[in-house]
Amino acid sequence: MIKISGGEFRSRNIETPDSLLVPTKSMVREAVASMTLAKASGARCLDLFAGSGAVGIELLSRGAAFSVFAEKSPDCAKAILKNIKTLQIADRSSVFQGDALEYLSQATIPFDIVFIDPPYKETGLYVDATNLLIERNLLAPGAVIVYEYEGDCPVHDERLRFAKEHRYGKTKLIKAELQ
Repeated sequence: MIKISGGEFRSRNIETPDSLLVPTKSMVREAVASMTLAKASGARCLDLFAGSGAVGIELLSRGAAFSVFAEKSPDCAKAILKNIKTLQIADRSSVFQGDALEYLSQATIPFDIVFIDPPYKETGLYVDATNLLIERNLLAPGAVIVYEYEGDCPVHDERLRFAKEHRYGKTKLIKAELQ
């Protein structure tokens, strides 16, 4: 179990499935919320490679209107659905249980905030997800993408303007917006 760090659901526990390798740390979730705070109110959010859904739930807790969770693992998707039920946010959320890139290839609604956190070693997923978001016009005007990764930034795209990288132990975050 992990706790939501702020907003409407502050200090509420959410489940993390046993199959989840490493849930996003509290300080990292707090940083994502801080990086996107100006955009959060009324935002449509996308939590790609969602794991427990903690980041998308954290954004809902801080005023986002809607979060979509895309997660391949059936155990993780089941935990997200349970967390949604427990927090009574079914009307403000949707879970896609399947491949995140498959979700992006069929999505039709643009997002204001996108959080991308695939398994760190699968750097191609960062690039593929970014390309689909941009090429399929899935970013609303002024949208932000937040990447969580280790090592070097996995995305170098001239269509994006990157903010300063933030470090939390080995974990790094960077925010990007369309140029």
